[in-house]
Amino acid sequence: MPQYGYALAGMSKQEQSDLAQHHYLVAMIAWQICDFLQAQGCDIDTAKTLKLAMLHDLGELFGGDINWYYGRANAVAKAHAKAFEKENAAFLSTFFPEHGQFKKLHDEIFAEKTIESVVAKLGDYLECSHYKFLVGKGSEADRKAAMNASLEKSEKITDEKSKEALKTFVTEWFNQFDNNEIYDFLLTNKL
Repeated sequence: MPQYGYALAGMSKQEQSDLAQHHYLVAMIAWQICDFLQAQGCDIDTAKTLKLAMLHDLGELFGGDINWYYGRANAVAKAHAKAFEKENAAFLSTFFPEHGQFKKLHDEIFAEKTIESVVAKLGDYLECSHYKFLVGKGSEADRKAAMNASLEKSEKITDEKSKEALKTFVTEWFNQFDNNEIYDFLLTNKL
């Protein structure tokens, strides 16, 4: 399923990623964040975070993707998209032997009350931001908006040590946005 919400960002159909690519990259970024937090002495369950990252947008499999900016500008459309996504996730949970575990994890990612759910959601924000830049559709305003939203998400962490470490990670991630040699190579060569 393509992430067709990117169409409003001016991405052509060929430039749009799909949910499989998105989930994989979100999980990889969330894993990096977990490693960083653990190196700072913070307590986070990496396996749980990866599960949350892998299912965070699974309800979009049958539709429901909505552009981030459009969703922020139109709360009613965002609420409908999230309700549709939740219903789809309820259906998809029937394919898992442990329906209750899938539902519990799905509810957790949307509640964003645990460090694992916040980190999984941050992986989502960071991946989307990088992807827009990778295809040449990102702007400095996008970078700032994503960084501010990510720092805002970090505020949901109740443990002060973890909150500060997460804010450090987010700030460093976005400050390195234009200084990554591999990223520059990809942009320069349009790979």
